[in-house]
Amino acid sequence: MAAADSTPTATNSRATATTNCTSSTPPCEAKFFWSITLYTLPNRLLAANPIDRYSIGDRTPGLRSGDDGSLTIALQATEPTDPILRANWLPTPADAPFTVIYRLYGPGEAAQRGEWSLPPITPLD
Repeated sequence: MAAADSTPTATNSRATATTNCTSSTPPCEAKFFWSITLYTLPNRLLAANPIDRYSIGDRTPGLRSGDDGSLTIALQATEPTDPILRANWLPTPADAPFTVIYRLYGPGEAAQRGEWSLPPITPLD
C-alpha cells in the first residue's frame, strides 16, 4: 500500500484515501476523467478480489460521497461494514504488497503547475 509517505507495504490492514473527486462533478483537476487502480507488487498485476473491482474512478457506478461532497475510498482486504465505505471499496490483497496508481486524464492547470496534490492514503490500523 502506498501510505501517506508513499511507501509501498505488504499489509492486511485498512486504509482510506479521501478526495474531492466525486462521480457527479468534474473536480480533481481532471478535465476528462480520473481513476485510482490497485496493483500487486512486485509484478504490478491487478489483484483478484471478490467483487471484481480493480479501480475506482468518476465512471464507477454506485460511489457515495460524504455530506461535504468528498469521496472516501476504502482500501482493505475485507468488506467494510460502513455502507458508504462498502460502496467505495477498492479491495486489496490480504497477503501481498500492493500500490495504487492515480491517473488524471486531461489534468487541469493547477495539476500541470504542480499546485494540486494527490489525496494521501491514510492507514486506519
